[in-house]
Amino acid sequence: MKCEACSHSIDFGREHISFVLIDGNHDRFQITVKPDMTVEVQAPAGKPLEAVLIRVRKRASWIVKQLHFFEEFQPRPVAKRFVRGETFRYLGRQYRLKVVCCKERRVHLGRPFITVYLPDPKNAGAVESLIRNWYQERAKEVLGNRLDAIYNDIKGRLRSKPTLRVRRMIRRWGSCTNKNQIVLNTSLVQAPVRCIDYVVMHELCHLSFHDHGRKFWRLLARSIPDWELAKQHLESTSIL
Repeated sequence: MKCEACSHSIDFGREHISFVLIDGNHDRFQITVKPDMTVEVQAPAGKPLEAVLIRVRKRASWIVKQLHFFEEFQPRPVAKRFVRGETFRYLGRQYRLKVVCCKERRVHLGRPFITVYLPDPKNAGAVESLIRNWYQERAKEVLGNRLDAIYNDIKGRLRSKPTLRVRRMIRRWGSCTNKNQIVLNTSLVQAPVRCIDYVVMHELCHLSFHDHGRKFWRLLARSIPDWELAKQHLESTSIL
């Protein structure tokens, strides 16, 4: 009995490639490596598994290259304790956490501190909640503004302006959906604006070109000429 999506794998040198085989009414083979590092293979209906495995092995070098690319793009998790003196970043700048006893709960950013005001300064959980909410609100505004600015530069190359969703993500900085929506990581607001622009533009390019072919890179480089430097900087940026 066939299943609509089955998991398989092959070995390529020292690499182990796992992929999902999607069975359906497809006219040709299509291999997709997604930003979350999952690999999907669509094969023509009725193709035997051995034929599929042969095709995947032929494309193994390209698949591994794509996986390594996305692996570098993954945010680095960091464990924060949300106590006085810890450092936090906002738009590329570093701030030290200052906690102040106050009836009012709020967060204030002013060099060199990010100051949290709340009734119980020793409550790390409450401090964390306030900081995360603050980052979420700032991310919605900053990332929304950057999307607007970049879209205005390239809107002639896109069918319509995508909607934006900002949320906390563990494994990636951004993604796009087939419903013309871009999803960006709240933690992206820690990075400099040029890095934010790189991620936004990267996802906008994927709305036109779903793979990392020549047309994709040409469109990306046209708007973000130094995208490689921005990507390298992101590799050293941690996820909050």
